[in-house]
Amino acid sequence: MRLKFNFAASGIGAANGAIHPVISRSSNPVFCLALLATLPLLAACREPRYIIPAQKTAEEQYSFAVREDNVYRLPINKDRQWPMSERAMAAYRKVIEEFPENERLVSHSQLGIAMILDRRGDTLDRLRDERRALKMYKRLLETCPDDDPIQINSLFGTAAIYDKLGKYERAKECYRQILDRFGEGKNPDFDGIVATSRRRYQKVHETKR
Repeated sequence: MRLKFNFAASGIGAANGAIHPVISRSSNPVFCLALLATLPLLAACREPRYIIPAQKTAEEQYSFAVREDNVYRLPINKDRQWPMSERAMAAYRKVIEEFPENERLVSHSQLGIAMILDRRGDTLDRLRDERRALKMYKRLLETCPDDDPIQINSLFGTAAIYDKLGKYERAKECYRQILDRFGEGKNPDFDGIVATSRRRYQKVHETKR
């Protein structure tokens, strides 16, 4: 009897189709049925569980999530990117779950999750993570029109994803919005994003010629 497993964990929710058995025709059918019945349990074992300590206030809970996010991004943790990014997202979700009345920090926690999905898309299930990030960015742009940090980061993230996907006209439109709304030194905190957007806008514009 020959039995082969292909464990392919892909992003969040490993229990949803992440384990795919490849069973040869010579396998014992009774054994195979029994094995298939255990797959949900195997998948559940692979799904990470993170215990995020509860904080007294929304501000403290959000600060904890930001610290986890910063730790995950350290170059020294590159080889542990997936589990640490999952823990950082769990920390942001803790803010959303425990302090739903704090709309500002809930929105910024959603932005944190979207940015993690966007950043880690280069090394994991890129297309899946980027699609999820894109959906979150779009929702934040609609629901937080007066929050400048959310607006500029969501526009920039959306533009970068469209750029990578080869949807240059959509990317250019997002970069253009950043330049129109936040350019000309309107907010020094955004100067870095504005400068990068200007360079990328020009690059996309030249690509389309």
